[in-house]
Amino acid sequence: MAVLLSDLYEGVKNQDITLVAGEQGMGNVVRWLHMVESNESSSFLDGQEIAFTTGVGLNGNVTLLDLVKANNEHKASGMVVNIGPFVKEVPEDVIAYCNQEGFPLFIVPWQVHMAEIMRTICYMITESDKYNLELSSAVKNAIFFSNQEDLYVPQLERNNFLRNWSYCVTVIDIVDGGEKIADDKLQRYVKTMENYMIFSRKKTFVFELGGNIVLLFAGYSEPMVKKTVSDMLKRCNFQKEQCYVGIGRCTLNAQNIGKSYRQACQVLKLQRNMHNDKDVVAYQELGVYKLLMDIENQDVINEYYAETIQRLVEYDKLNQTNYCDVLQCYLEHSGSVKETAEAMFVHRNTINYKINKIEEMLNCDLSELDTRLLYSIAFMLKKIM
Repeated sequence: MAVLLSDLYEGVKNQDITLVAGEQGMGNVVRWLHMVESNESSSFLDGQEIAFTTGVGLNGNVTLLDLVKANNEHKASGMVVNIGPFVKEVPEDVIAYCNQEGFPLFIVPWQVHMAEIMRTICYMITESDKYNLELSSAVKNAIFFSNQEDLYVPQLERNNFLRNWSYCVTVIDIVDGGEKIADDKLQRYVKTMENYMIFSRKKTFVFELGGNIVLLFAGYSEPMVKKTVSDMLKRCNFQKEQCYVGIGRCTLNAQNIGKSYRQACQVLKLQRNMHNDKDVVAYQELGVYKLLMDIENQDVINEYYAETIQRLVEYDKLNQTNYCDVLQCYLEHSGSVKETAEAMFVHRNTINYKINKIEEMLNCDLSELDTRLLYSIAFMLKKIM
């Protein structure tokens, strides 16, 4: 897990390291560090690292300003310069550039062992990674083995996620052209979301599970979760990808994290089936769908579906017709032929003909309210199957 540059600086500033420019970038996220002595070596940066330099690679063709610019362009989080025989002092043009770009620049005197500073930073980042692994394991155990509290409660509390806090789980599925995005792209989005949470210092945890991104919120209300997720997704700057989101209910304690996760997955499945990648939806907002989702006996759902619209669905597939679409539109418009025809851009006679045909196939009378309700529920069940 990454660490804020400001937190790392707090951990090493007693070692005679001084911030001289770019203070507005102290909220940058740091994932590792790298020695960078030339413009060429800056190309090896992956982004979100602290670049260290002694200046040994600088010459008449490459100045400190050139090196600073190269590191900033390769998305380094900041830079540490060893002041000594190779860099006597930081020029004013470097300080001006760093202040303008919000690129933190630190100096360390030559007599200070820069390796010790690097060791301290590595230790802090490694401890953060250890925290990340332990917390990830604890949350997964809370999801899949909720009855075995010894597998997750001690680990959660050791990492300051207390047993009696309220928890809320969000599950996010990102697809491109109907297929899940590649793992490297998924990890980039995980990193972006993690950066947002770290920078905003939210009491949250982000990890990947089964090709989806899972977020655990601690001590949040559902409206707060929804707003935070919406704001975070805007930062992801999706291009052609579709992003489906499901938010579970807030729990009373850590023992119900698994329940919130399953609710979030149910909402996510519904969103995918409805092709709704525009809205962030919480379980609490689903109305009657909540009742349907809580039917644990899948045989009951399958039987209801078979007795209502399955025959119509199969007929459409076999004959390339659209009777299911017509029936669903008809039900959504409360049995109004006029409104259904307008919604489907066809003549009223076409809708009348197809409704009569549907009634024959299903042996029902769609003019009756109870019958329309029966088939409306069937279409809702279809969306969660």
